[in-house]
Amino acid sequence: MSEHGYFDRDIAEHYDESSADMFAGHMVDPVVDFLVERSRGGRVLEFGIGTGRIALPLARRCVDVAGIDLSMPMIGQLTNKHGGEAIEVVMGDFATTRVDGSFSLVYLVFNTIMNLTTQAEQVRCFLNAADHLESDGAFVVEVTVPDLRRLPPGESHVVFRADDAGWGIDEYDVANQGLISHHVDRTKGDVGQVSMRFATCGRPSST
Repeated sequence: MSEHGYFDRDIAEHYDESSADMFAGHMVDPVVDFLVERSRGGRVLEFGIGTGRIALPLARRCVDVAGIDLSMPMIGQLTNKHGGEAIEVVMGDFATTRVDGSFSLVYLVFNTIMNLTTQAEQVRCFLNAADHLESDGAFVVEVTVPDLRRLPPGESHVVFRADDAGWGIDEYDVANQGLISHHVDRTKGDVGQVSMRFATCGRPSST
């Protein structure tokens, strides 16, 4: 894993394309509506802002958005988009990095909390959110429910994607509440592979 986490330049350049279904209106609009309502007209902060899938539509709804992200290439993709240069983004680990000011809403979407693979990191993330929030603010976390029912007895791998563009396999470590998500993509004749470690729940710290 690079200094930018799993999202280095190669991943960032193709991120929107490889996650195109998550950028569709029927996936984005309900999330934005939900967050606008809970922002109550105040300033909002996204942990793991990425390329701006949610932040940019929020900004177009006249919401004052700021963000934190570990990956400079992902931040670069955001700032190169129309309106992206107006969004304040601080580079760093969203479990500990501070942004100036206070917020009515802090949010984490698209399973980003799973990038924190120990319980201690997740606790720090919640404390960091609390430190940013106004006294009556809210912290919103969107996260998937692990698809453990698809695991045959004694097996640990679930195929979640298999098409002409590539395939994906989640490798579950049930005892330790974690998984490794393996992605193989074929773009313009090239084959790229990345394996990303995630927590499926509050995984105990080894320290």
